[in-house]
Amino acid sequence: MFTKHTSLIIPTRNRSFKLIKLIKSILKQKIKFNEIIIIDSSDSLHKNKIIKFISKKNIKFINSFPSTTHQRNLGLKSKKKSSKFILFLDDDIKIFKKSFLEMNKTIKKYEKEKKICSFGFNLKT
Repeated sequence: MFTKHTSLIIPTRNRSFKLIKLIKSILKQKIKFNEIIIIDSSDSLHKNKIIKFISKKNIKFINSFPSTTHQRNLGLKSKKKSSKFILFLDDDIKIFKKSFLEMNKTIKKYEKEKKICSFGFNLKT
C-alpha cells in the first residue's frame, strides 16, 4: 500500500484527546506508514499527554511554536528521504475503515499519469 512509502505529518495544538484518538484509529487499522511525525505546539498539559501516549511507539515528535504552516514545513524538513509521498492530516479528523484502501486504488490507477501532482481525501463534514 502507498502508506508504506508515506511520511504522515500531523500538526497539532492543545487537542491531545483528538490527536490520540486519530493515532489509535490508524494503529487499530494496522496502517503502516514509512513514518509518523507529530509537530506539536501545545501547552505543557497537552504536550505531556501526547508524549506519554507515543512513548514506545515509532512516532517522531517535534516541538514547535503555533503556526500550522510552520509546523507543516517542519514536518517536510524532517521527513525521511525514502518517503515517496507526504500526507498531512489534521488532528481532529476521523478516518473511515476503507479510506486508505480507496486512496491506494486511486494512486495505482493514475500512477503513470504525469500531470497529477497530488491526491487528497474529501472531508464529509
